[in-house]
Amino acid sequence: MNLRGGRGLGPRLLLAVGALVVVLAMGEFVLRRFFPYHARVVSAHPRYHLVLRPSAQKVFRHREANGGASHMVRINRHGFRGDDLVEPPRHPRLVVFGDSFIHGEFSPRPLTFCERLEDHLEDHGRTHEVVNAGVASYGPDQALLRMEEEWEELQADAAILAIYAGNDYGDLIRNKLFRQAADGSVHRAAAELVPWLRWSMNPNRWRNRSLLYRSVQAWREGAGEQTFQLPTMNDFLDSCEQEYDSYLADNVVTNLFRDHYDADLAIQPECDSARAKVAILGQVLQELAQFSSQADLRVLVLVIPSAIDVCDDYEIQVDPTLCPDYQRDRLTRTATELALAAGLEVLDLFAEFRSGDPCQLYFPERDNHWNDAGQDFAAQIVAAHWAKR
Repeated sequence: MNLRGGRGLGPRLLLAVGALVVVLAMGEFVLRRFFPYHARVVSAHPRYHLVLRPSAQKVFRHREANGGASHMVRINRHGFRGDDLVEPPRHPRLVVFGDSFIHGEFSPRPLTFCERLEDHLEDHGRTHEVVNAGVASYGPDQALLRMEEEWEELQADAAILAIYAGNDYGDLIRNKLFRQAADGSVHRAAAELVPWLRWSMNPNRWRNRSLLYRSVQAWREGAGEQTFQLPTMNDFLDSCEQEYDSYLADNVVTNLFRDHYDADLAIQPECDSARAKVAILGQVLQELAQFSSQADLRVLVLVIPSAIDVCDDYEIQVDPTLCPDYQRDRLTRTATELALAAGLEVLDLFAEFRSGDPCQLYFPERDNHWNDAGQDFAAQIVAAHWAKR
C-alpha cells in the first residue's frame, strides 16, 4: 500500500474543491457584472401581485421540440417590453394589456403581436405607437387595476385588453382580487401573496441571477421533456376544483405562474367554479367600461381562443362523447357576450382562427401559445378592425 500517496489525496481534493469554488465565484461575478440576465423579469406588486421589472432582461430558449432557438427578452425602463416610451408621444399611443400572449417572450420582439400590430396599422395608414403592456401570467383583473393606476402617466389615447380564453377565467380565481359574495354579487377584494411566492420574485435572490442555477435548471427541463405526460381533462377539472376551494377558503394567493385550460367552464358550465368565473369576468368588464367612459378613451376587448378549442388535432383535446356539454366556442363566446353586455367594443378571433389551419398558428409540444404566424395573423385582423373607426 502506498501510504505516502494516500496521505496526499486529502490536500489535493481540498485544492480541487477550492479551485472549483473560485471558478464558480468568478463566473457568478462576471455574470452579475457584465451579463445581468435573470431567470425571471418580474417583481412583486402590492396591489396587482406582479409587474415586469424595469431594465431587466433574460434569455428565452425554446424546447428542442420547438426548434431550440433562443433570443433576448429586454424590459425597458418603464417596465414594458420594447423601446423606452417617447415623452411626449409623437403619435397616438395604443397600449395593449394582456398576459403571456401579449408579453410574447417566446418570440423575438419584431415578431410579437404588438410589433406586428404597429406595422399592420401603418399599412392601413394609421400611425400608432403600440405599447406592449402584457405580463406573462396576468389575468384581466390585474390588467384592469394596472390600467387604472398608470393611465394618466402613460398619456395613451386608446387601449386593447386581450383576454386569452384558455385560462384567463382561472386567473380571476387564482388572483383573488375580486370576491363573489353569497348573493352572487362581485366586489374588489384585498389579496396577499404567500411569503414564499413574494420572495421568489426578489430580483436579488440567488437563483434568479445565478448562472449555475440556470444551467442546472435547463438540464432538469431537458430531462423533464423525456418524462412529461400530457394532462387530461380530468387533471384540469381537478385543478379547477382545488383552486376554487382555495378561493373560497381565504385571500392568500399561492399560485401566480401555473395555469391551465379552464375545463370547468368549457365542459361543465353549470358547476359552481365555472359560474363564479363568469360572474367575476363580467364584473371586471363592467368596471373596465366605466373606466373607459370616465377617461373618454377607446378600449377594444380582444378575445383569443385556445388551441384546444380551435384545432381539430391539437395534442390535448376534448372528447365530445365523454363531455356532451362541450362547445368549442364557449370560452371565447362567453367573454365576448360579457364584453358586449358591458357596452364594450369587442373582437373575437375564434371564427377567423378556426376557418383556416389553426394548428399552424400555435406552438406544438407543450406550448399552447400562438406562434409567430399566429401573432401576425391576429395583428392583421385587429389592424383591419381598428382602421374602420
